[in-house]
Amino acid sequence: MKGSLQTQMLDGSAVSLYLPPQRISISANPLPCLYIAGQEQPAQSELLLGQIMQLLEPQLRRGILPPFAAVSVSPLQWDAAYSPWPAMLGERSFSGKADAYFSFLHTRVQPYLKAHYGCSDAREHTAFIGYSLAGVAALYAYFAHPFFGLCASVSGSLWYPAWIPYLQKTYQQAQAGKIYLSLGKAEVKTRSPLLRENQPCTEQTTALLSEVLGEENICFIWNNGNHSYEVPERHARAIQWLLQDFYL
Repeated sequence: MKGSLQTQMLDGSAVSLYLPPQRISISANPLPCLYIAGQEQPAQSELLLGQIMQLLEPQLRRGILPPFAAVSVSPLQWDAAYSPWPAMLGERSFSGKADAYFSFLHTRVQPYLKAHYGCSDAREHTAFIGYSLAGVAALYAYFAHPFFGLCASVSGSLWYPAWIPYLQKTYQQAQAGKIYLSLGKAEVKTRSPLLRENQPCTEQTTALLSEVLGEENICFIWNNGNHSYEVPERHARAIQWLLQDFYL
């Protein structure tokens, strides 16, 4: 990998940051900034970020993709940071702390990256990509914390209790942007009645968002494999679609 990848602490949170090899100084054009939902363990956040950028750097070098920064902020607890509101599923508790996580990104991480690394804070140059539970959190934050105009729910947990009723109430308030959704073909082949709802919930989400944002700004893709198959590759595909025809 030719770009730089480092992890540093900000207000007690681990922030892993990738900067492209083309980056010379913060006086250049502001860099688009892509937030990748972090893992609980900072080392895992940095590992996933590095794997994604290994896949995308050849396209950066050829000019297929614009130079961009990618950042992953590790949450203290996955189920808390990426749940939009409290819910209980059996013995698994979701405390609904997504507002706090995205507020931290917006009010602390984004200004820090702008000041120290020249990252853009323009909504149209900012993305959030979430996987699994972080996928539904990404869509929730698109409405509740709209500091980013590019959004991806990759194998997102759109079965999450009350997600569809929330979307039905709020989707017409969506600001302009682009949203990418995907599922694995084997993910829907499950014995769990709850997880079987993920396909219809994702399809309904796609339909509602297409209605307000336009079909050209919404993408729903089927990937091969189950929920854990080719995770870096699925992130990379989402980023490629979000940044296609991108101009500063």
